[in-house]
Amino acid sequence: PIFIKNGVFVGKNEAYSYFELEAYGVYIEKKYSPEKRENLREYIDYKNYLSFIASLSATQIANIPEFKLTPKIKLTERLAKEKAERERFTIRKNVFIDNKTGYMWEKGDSEKELSWHDAKSYCENLVLDGYSDWKLPSRDEFDTLMTAYYGEYDSGLSSWFEANKHKRNSGKNSDYLVFLPKEISQFFGLWYWTRDISKTYTSYSWFLNFSFGYDLYYYQYTNNLFRCVR
Repeated sequence: PIFIKNGVFVGKNEAYSYFELEAYGVYIEKKYSPEKRENLREYIDYKNYLSFIASLSATQIANIPEFKLTPKIKLTERLAKEKAERERFTIRKNVFIDNKTGYMWEKGDSEKELSWHDAKSYCENLVLDGYSDWKLPSRDEFDTLMTAYYGEYDSGLSSWFEANKHKRNSGKNSDYLVFLPKEISQFFGLWYWTRDISKTYTSYSWFLNFSFGYDLYYYQYTNNLFRCVR
């Protein structure tokens, strides 16, 4: 049976099991054209589920919870989470606001790459959207935006990246992906200065790679992208 409420598939008690999901996928295949059904979230879940099952051995299938005790997936909880993600950012012409943290960010990249000192000075003297209290972000402030963040580069990055790379979205250039929510990822390039100075070498400052989720410190005279926050 197909459980529909107000035109939306919900399953029993506004939750659905994988068995119900599979039934719904078959239903959608019969009712909708490929162009229409490919954008339905439940149909995408259904296709991913079939791919997952197809990758398993018979023994693995016999031992996964779906076939022993049908699990419920709370659709209402998922929809609430997705709604919160959509409403997290307020996008304006020159800035975007993270309603989760209260930070206001410069929307556009710097027009050109600058040294750390020049980037820091630029932000401190910036007047944008009626505000003059801008600053170069810290690593912690950048971290509040990221979908995943490794931290300082070391030998463990590779395995972490493989486990988390699916959390990336398309960046400013479609050739690369960045660890940022899709609502703002298109505003960002790859490397950005932070205002943090190395405790070991005071002529070095930290910059962050959004595509691989790590940071490094480097010579402050190096030119790099930057973005201001308040």
